[in-house]
Amino acid sequence: LDTELGRLLAFLDSSGRGDDTLVVITSDHGEEFLEHGRVGHFLTTHQQSLRVPLIMRGPGLPAGIRVDTPVSLVDLAPTLPALAGLPGRDDLDGLDLSGLWRDSDPRPFSQRYLYGEASGGIQEQERLPGVYPIFTSIRQGDFKLIVRRLGPDAEYLLYDLAEDPEERRDIASQH
Repeated sequence: LDTELGRLLAFLDSSGRGDDTLVVITSDHGEEFLEHGRVGHFLTTHQQSLRVPLIMRGPGLPAGIRVDTPVSLVDLAPTLPALAGLPGRDDLDGLDLSGLWRDSDPRPFSQRYLYGEASGGIQEQERLPGVYPIFTSIRQGDFKLIVRRLGPDAEYLLYDLAEDPEERRDIASQH
């Protein structure tokens, strides 16, 4: 992937298109590799599945910076038109991410709620007839709540990602 991406960027630069082409690399999900007892990305809202790359290169973007503030893929909807110089729309979810590299106040990004969801499909319906599992997560700042629903039953897990980035210590009973 590194080689092919390097070839694409080199082509854009050598053809004179690099200065006016916006390149965005991301993913819809990550993967768990037994960190929480499972392999894959099905029915999990742990960080291994929710934390995905977001790499951007192009006009209006500073080179070589890394933003540590958690963001959401819904932020691409207002960010990409803004980077392309198109008028903004007030009806889009998400925030224009350019505020994170233009010395704006980071609080709108760090204090908002970030939502994640994983819901059961055919495999779980065959395994658990009549049960449609829905796992959701809500993150604000360093705290993340995971709600696992299997039919009428729910399990609540709370993590402090600053103290426990691997989500090993459930602190729901303390809060």
